[in-house]
Amino acid sequence: MTFNEKASQVRDEADKEAIAQLLAQYPWGKDVGPRPAGTVPDTSADLDSLTSEPIKRKLKLETRVQTYRATLARSIAKHDDLKRRGLDEVGYYDLMVCYSGNPLNACRHTMELHEAHISYDLSILEILDRELSKLDESIPPGFVLVDAVLPAHQAFQVRKWAESAKTRLNQARAKARMDTRTEKRDSE
Repeated sequence: MTFNEKASQVRDEADKEAIAQLLAQYPWGKDVGPRPAGTVPDTSADLDSLTSEPIKRKLKLETRVQTYRATLARSIAKHDDLKRRGLDEVGYYDLMVCYSGNPLNACRHTMELHEAHISYDLSILEILDRELSKLDESIPPGFVLVDAVLPAHQAFQVRKWAESAKTRLNQARAKARMDTRTEKRDSE
């Protein structure tokens, strides 16, 4: 019996009901979250290799975001295909060599691997978003950029207001970026 024939036999004899029950325990790809904060170091995003010049850095970061979004979309698609189709999405080599002909282990570990890819991509996207936020100078709705020449005592008060608004401004910018990312992902 050839390798492919043996793999096909293992696949045909697999307990489809047990595989379906196993895969039902896993979330859909869109419901997998990023890894816990700090478990993926910022160095994973290779930020040190980027130029420090703000405009070029922002363009490079945006390109990386697009790349990771595409990778994330592929990872989610593969994850969801496995959840839908089960063992049919596991290759013969993986089934027979990596998982010694054990269909349940093949599905379990392949699903866990897909989830790891999704959570990693989401974590890298968070790191890139944080880095982009440092370069974000947009004015979100509800905020106004003011340029004024004032007496010292008034300028002091305006600086205090600006400092107190900084946290809300950064949150509004982050929300706007997240809304944009969600809209793009939903439209794909």
